[in-house]
Amino acid sequence: MSSYLSYLYEQLRIKEDQLEKLETAKPKLEGIQQEFKAKITMCKEPELTSDTYKGDHATDFDKIRTELKEEYKDMYDGQLEDVLNQIQGKIEELKAEITNLKDQIKKEEARLAAEAKAEADAAAKAN
Repeated sequence: MSSYLSYLYEQLRIKEDQLEKLETAKPKLEGIQQEFKAKITMCKEPELTSDTYKGDHATDFDKIRTELKEEYKDMYDGQLEDVLNQIQGKIEELKAEITNLKDQIKKEEARLAAEAKAEADAAAKAN
Protein backbone atom coordinates (compact mmCIF):
# COMPACT_ATOMS: atom_id res chain seq x y z
CA MET A 1 0.00 0.00 0.00
CA SER A 2 1.36 3.40 -0.92
CA SER A 3 1.89 6.07 1.69
CA TYR A 4 -0.54 8.29 -0.23
CA LEU A 5 -3.23 5.59 -0.03
CA SER A 6 -2.54 5.18 3.70
CA TYR A 7 -2.90 8.95 4.09
CA LEU A 8 -6.25 8.90 2.25
CA TYR A 9 -7.58 6.08 4.44
CA GLU A 10 -6.48 7.94 7.58
CA GLN A 11 -8.19 11.13 6.39
CA LEU A 12 -11.33 9.12 5.63
CA ARG A 13 -11.30 7.62 9.13
CA ILE A 14 -10.89 11.08 10.70
CA LYS A 15 -13.72 12.61 8.65
CA GLU A 16 -16.07 9.69 9.37
CA ASP A 17 -15.32 10.03 13.09
CA GLN A 18 -16.03 13.77 12.98
CA LEU A 19 -19.27 13.13 11.09
CA GLU A 20 -20.39 10.53 13.63
CA LYS A 21 -19.77 12.92 16.52
CA LEU A 22 -21.71 15.74 14.88
CA GLU A 23 -24.59 13.46 13.92
CA THR A 24 -24.74 12.31 17.55
CA ALA A 25 -24.57 15.84 18.98
CA LYS A 26 -27.17 17.43 16.71
CA PRO A 27 -30.25 15.57 18.01
CA LYS A 28 -29.11 16.21 21.59
CA LEU A 29 -28.96 19.94 20.90
CA GLU A 30 -32.32 19.81 19.15
CA GLY A 31 -33.74 18.20 22.29
CA ILE A 32 -32.26 20.95 24.45
CA GLN A 33 -33.73 23.54 22.10
CA GLN A 34 -37.17 21.94 22.48
CA GLU A 35 -36.81 21.98 26.26
CA PHE A 36 -35.98 25.68 26.12
CA LYS A 37 -39.06 26.35 23.99
CA ALA A 38 -41.29 24.37 26.32
CA LYS A 39 -40.09 26.23 29.41
CA ILE A 40 -40.28 29.84 28.16
CA THR A 41 -43.47 30.42 30.11
CA MET A 42 -41.47 30.02 33.31
CA CYS A 43 -39.92 33.44 32.66
CA LYS A 44 -43.23 35.06 33.51
CA GLU A 45 -44.13 32.88 36.51
CA PRO A 46 -45.63 33.43 38.93
CA GLU A 47 -48.19 35.61 37.23
CA LEU A 48 -48.39 38.99 38.85
CA THR A 49 -51.69 40.83 39.04
CA SER A 50 -52.54 44.28 40.31
CA ASP A 51 -53.85 42.60 43.45
CA THR A 52 -50.60 40.75 44.21
CA TYR A 53 -47.95 43.26 43.15
CA LYS A 54 -48.25 47.06 42.86
CA GLY A 55 -46.16 50.18 42.46
CA ASP A 56 -42.94 51.22 40.76
CA HIS A 57 -41.12 48.07 41.79
CA ALA A 58 -43.86 45.96 40.24
CA THR A 59 -43.48 47.80 36.93
CA ASP A 60 -39.68 47.51 37.03
CA PHE A 61 -39.88 43.83 37.95
CA ASP A 62 -42.33 43.11 35.14
CA LYS A 63 -40.05 44.94 32.69
CA ILE A 64 -37.10 42.81 33.82
CA ARG A 65 -39.13 39.64 33.37
CA THR A 66 -40.17 40.72 29.87
CA GLU A 67 -36.53 41.38 28.96
CA LEU A 68 -35.56 38.04 30.47
CA LYS A 69 -38.15 36.31 28.31
CA GLU A 70 -36.76 37.99 25.19
CA GLU A 71 -33.18 37.00 26.07
CA TYR A 72 -34.32 33.47 26.84
CA LYS A 73 -36.12 33.29 23.49
CA ASP A 74 -32.98 34.54 21.74
CA MET A 75 -31.02 31.66 23.26
CA TYR A 76 -33.14 28.96 21.65
CA ASP A 77 -34.42 30.83 18.60
CA GLY A 78 -31.20 32.66 17.81
CA GLN A 79 -28.09 31.21 19.38
CA LEU A 80 -29.06 27.52 19.50
CA GLU A 81 -30.59 27.75 16.02
CA ASP A 82 -27.34 29.26 14.71
CA VAL A 83 -25.31 26.46 16.28
CA LEU A 84 -27.64 23.83 14.81
CA ASN A 85 -27.32 25.44 11.36
CA GLN A 86 -23.52 25.47 11.68
CA ILE A 87 -23.54 21.81 12.68
CA GLN A 88 -25.78 20.92 9.72
CA GLY A 89 -23.46 22.85 7.40
CA LYS A 90 -20.43 21.01 8.76
CA ILE A 91 -22.24 17.65 8.41
CA GLU A 92 -22.91 18.39 4.74
CA GLU A 93 -19.31 19.53 4.25
CA LEU A 94 -17.95 16.35 5.85
CA LYS A 95 -20.22 14.15 3.74
CA ALA A 96 -18.88 15.83 0.60
CA GLU A 97 -15.29 15.41 1.82
CA ILE A 98 -15.92 11.72 2.58
CA THR A 99 -17.35 11.16 -0.89
CA ASN A 100 -14.33 12.91 -2.40
CA LEU A 101 -11.91 10.85 -0.32
CA LYS A 102 -13.63 7.61 -1.34
CA ASP A 103 -13.31 8.63 -5.00
CA GLN A 104 -9.61 9.44 -4.50
CA ILE A 105 -9.07 6.06 -2.80
CA LYS A 106 -10.72 4.22 -5.71
CA LYS A 107 -8.55 6.09 -8.22
CA GLU A 108 -5.38 5.43 -6.25
CA GLU A 109 -6.22 1.74 -5.83
CA ALA A 110 -6.91 1.48 -9.58
CA ARG A 111 -3.63 3.25 -10.33
CA LEU A 112 -1.71 0.91 -8.04
CA ALA A 113 -3.42 -2.15 -9.54
CA ALA A 114 -2.57 -0.98 -13.07
CA GLU A 115 1.00 -0.32 -11.98
CA ALA A 116 1.29 -3.80 -10.43
CA LYS A 117 -0.18 -5.40 -13.57
CA ALA A 118 2.24 -3.51 -15.78
CA GLU A 119 5.15 -4.68 -13.61
CA ALA A 120 3.87 -8.28 -13.69
CA ASP A 121 3.47 -8.13 -17.47
CA ALA A 122 6.98 -6.73 -17.84
CA ALA A 123 8.38 -9.45 -15.58
CA ALA A 124 6.55 -12.14 -17.58
CA LYS A 125 7.98 -10.81 -20.84
CA ALA A 126 11.45 -10.76 -19.34
CA ASN A 127 11.25 -14.48 -18.56
